[in-house]
Amino acid sequence: MQLGQSPANHLSRLGSPSPSTSQPLTGHTSSGKSQAKLPTKTSWSFALPLTRSLAANAAISPAKTRHNWGMGKKRDAAEIDRRVHTVVRLLSSAKTNSYILRFCAEEWGVRKRQAETYLQRAREIIKKDYSVERSDFLGTLLALLNEIIEASIRSKQHSNAVGALKLQAQLTRLIEGS
Repeated sequence: MQLGQSPANHLSRLGSPSPSTSQPLTGHTSSGKSQAKLPTKTSWSFALPLTRSLAANAAISPAKTRHNWGMGKKRDAAEIDRRVHTVVRLLSSAKTNSYILRFCAEEWGVRKRQAETYLQRAREIIKKDYSVERSDFLGTLLALLNEIIEASIRSKQHSNAVGALKLQAQLTRLIEGS
């Protein structure tokens, strides 16, 4: 609406309003006399002029197969979890952020922001995996070294067994590390 233009003039430019009512404007009373009734429901509709035809719009912008305004299909929780754990594996195999972002875009068709969300969730999982108490971590390492020692002795690779025994002793501070 331009300055100095009344609302009525503005509405007349849009099109002519036409009321539609759900009941007739006249009714009859029980005495048989006709009396005027006000409409109970009125809805105004404006006939707006079209600027281009549908064919012209189609010629200007090609038709998309999906009409969800640029947003991809919403994934269920299992699919998101699978994607995040795939990103965990990529991070664990020393892939760079740029590689992972490109992988997510090419493999799943997600935008950079969504791929960054997957990276953030993957890093949280990795932090939780390694946020164990020192004594628990030490116990796990000692048990793993015991398995390495046993496998080395069975396969007659005694130098590997000696190295694992030395590492166990250093971890338990029986000997000084070098």
